[in-house]
Amino acid sequence: ITGSVTRPLKVIEKAAKVIEAGELKWEIPQKDIKPVYETFNEISSLATSLDVSTRNMIEKVVWYEGILDSIPLPISVTDLDMNWTFINKPTEGLLGITRAQARGTQCKHWKAGICETLDCGIARLRNGYAQTLFDQFGQNFKVDTSYIMDSKGEKIGHVEVVSVITNLVSASRYEKQAV
Repeated sequence: ITGSVTRPLKVIEKAAKVIEAGELKWEIPQKDIKPVYETFNEISSLATSLDVSTRNMIEKVVWYEGILDSIPLPISVTDLDMNWTFINKPTEGLLGITRAQARGTQCKHWKAGICETLDCGIARLRNGYAQTLFDQFGQNFKVDTSYIMDSKGEKIGHVEVVSVITNLVSASRYEKQAV
């Protein structure tokens, strides 16, 4: 009885720890499925609930990533220490790295002229300004930054959205000169 209870519980515990660590692609090995699902009703029910919950969570994460990847503007998400937790596909293209490579690294790797200055989008947000403008590579950019809050309303990170506004700046300059 001890083995028929503890072995399935250890498999379930391992699955829960993998999920806790943020790994969304792990599945229970085939050799462990039978002992988990063909044991006492309570353990089988727990395993089924964990499996369904995990699959639902993975689908939601993939869905949200798909939404963010479909937005044509570069988007980056950082924790409060300014380490990337997510970048969308347009950001991957600009930086030449994957989101897996970016995860956990400092957002200063944008290598924008405002990085590590008081004009950094996050630095300005912390000083009460949600927007910053900068020029680089002959273009004009706008960065909109906001906090990410957890379910308790506490700040847990930042989102930065970068827009190229060169045409708007050019039109504004032209209008000022023409008038």
